[in-house]
Amino acid sequence: MARAGVSAWRVVALPGTESVVGAAALSAGLRPGKVAPGMILGRIPARPPALPAKLRIRRATSLDLWVKMVKVGLVGFGGEAPDDTEAQFPFRLATVFRGYVGFVEGVPVATSVGLSYRGIGSVFFVSTLPESRGNGFGSALTWQASVDARREGCRVGYLQATELGRPVYTQMGFRTVAAYPEWQTP
Repeated sequence: MARAGVSAWRVVALPGTESVVGAAALSAGLRPGKVAPGMILGRIPARPPALPAKLRIRRATSLDLWVKMVKVGLVGFGGEAPDDTEAQFPFRLATVFRGYVGFVEGVPVATSVGLSYRGIGSVFFVSTLPESRGNGFGSALTWQASVDARREGCRVGYLQATELGRPVYTQMGFRTVAAYPEWQTP
């Protein structure tokens, strides 16, 4: 990630790579964190469920929307909105990743990022501001990234859940298939 110019705030190890990834993460100054459940959605639906009434989702195709996505996402994860989002999640990655921002009455409140790779639609960075949680926004942003992946030929969805998100994803039909240890910034 450092070679790509991306500042890592969280690194997750695939099963069998824990010792190598852990050593690299520790040497980079990251600390051991929780274990993240890897979850699979066996079949992505062709259309998402209806959006919550006031939510509008926009694809982060401009630098302005990308910056909003990064800032809202990081705050939703309990961090701070950085002055320099390029160090956290550079806009050039928008050519590979699909970023989404959920707005309520013009205010950004939720995010997600999608990536389609080899028939798997991965969903990352699902985040809702604390004051906006419990309204279905995280589910809606997860569905948007998943359904767009299906349009790109993916039939299976994948994500890594937080403790807060796991019950939401289970209700959506995702099932846990692996446990990934993680390391994060202090």
